[in-house]
Amino acid sequence: MLNLFTKLNPVANGIIGIIVSILVLTIVVSLILKKKYTVLEEDINDNQNRAKEVFGNEIFNNMVTDYKKAINHEVKDINTQAIIEKNMHRYLRSHILGERFLTKSISLMIVLGLLGTFYGLTLSIGELVELLNNASEAIVSDVSSITDGLISSIRGMSVAFATSLFGIASSILVTLLNIAFSVKEHRESVMVFSEEYLDNIQAGGMIEIEGPDGVRVRQAGPGATVANADNIIKDLTDVSEKIIKEMNKASYEMAGAVNGLNKTIHQFDSSLKLFAEGSRDLTEFNHELRTNIQRMNVTFDDFSKEMSKNTESIADSTNSVFKLSVAVEKLSDKVK
Repeated sequence: MLNLFTKLNPVANGIIGIIVSILVLTIVVSLILKKKYTVLEEDINDNQNRAKEVFGNEIFNNMVTDYKKAINHEVKDINTQAIIEKNMHRYLRSHILGERFLTKSISLMIVLGLLGTFYGLTLSIGELVELLNNASEAIVSDVSSITDGLISSIRGMSVAFATSLFGIASSILVTLLNIAFSVKEHRESVMVFSEEYLDNIQAGGMIEIEGPDGVRVRQAGPGATVANADNIIKDLTDVSEKIIKEMNKASYEMAGAVNGLNKTIHQFDSSLKLFAEGSRDLTEFNHELRTNIQRMNVTFDDFSKEMSKNTESIADSTNSVFKLSVAVEKLSDKVK
C-alpha cells in the first residue's frame, strides 16, 4: 500500500489526502450532530421541563415564548412549524451547516477521486505520446528502452485510478455512516416533539407530569389561565356584536327595499289612475267626434239638397235670360 503512494504523483497524493480528511471530518461531524440532537430530544421530552415550561436549551424556551406571544395576540391559525424552523435556524445554524456538509460530502469525495484519475491519465498519456515521438528517431537496437517506457506509462495509468478508488470507498463508508446514525431523522424527531408540545400541551393549556407512582398524568398548566378564558369570552362577545351589527344592517337594508317597493307600487297605481282618466277623456272625445261627424253629414245632406234646388233655379234663370236675349235680338232686327 505504501509502495502505491510512492508511485503516485504528489498531486494525486494530495487529492487522496483531501478525500481522507473529508471522510474523517464527516465521521466527527456525524457524531457531534447525533449527540446534540439526542440531548435536544431528551430535553423536550422531559416531563419536569414541560411542567415548568423551562428547558435546558434556550431554543425550546424561545419557542414557548414565541408561541405564547401568538396566543396573546389572538392569532387564529398559529404557524407552529414556522416558529420551530425559525428558532432552529437561529440557534442551530452551525449544526444545519454541518448537516449540509454531510449531505454533500459523498458527491464531493467522488468528484475529487475522478479529478485525480483524470489528472493521472492526462500525465500518463502525455508521457506515452512523448515516448512514441522519441521512438520514431530511435534505432532498432534500442527497442528495450521503448518497451520500458511503455511499461512505465501503462503502470502510471493503473495507478491513476487509485484516487477514484479512495473516493468511492470513502463515499460508501459515509453512506453507511448516515444509515447508522441518521442525523436527519434525529433532527426531524426534535422538530416533531417540539410541534407536539406546542400544539397539544401549550395550546390546550395542559401539561404532562409524572406522579409519585410513576404514572404520567395530565393536569391544567399555566396556559389554562383566567386570561385565556377572558380572551375566549371577549372573542365570543366580539363575534356576537358583529353578527348583531350585520343583522341590523341587513334589516335596515330590507326596510329600505320595502319602502322603495311601496313607492314604486304607489307610483304605478297613480299611473294606472292617470291612464284610466286619459282613457275616459278619450272615450268622451270619440263620442263627441262621432256626434259632430253625424251632424256634419246631416248638414252636408241639407246643403246638397239646397244646392240641387238652387241649381234648378239657376237653370230656369239661365233659360229665361236666354229667351230674353233672343227676344231682344229679334226686336233689334225689327228696329233696323
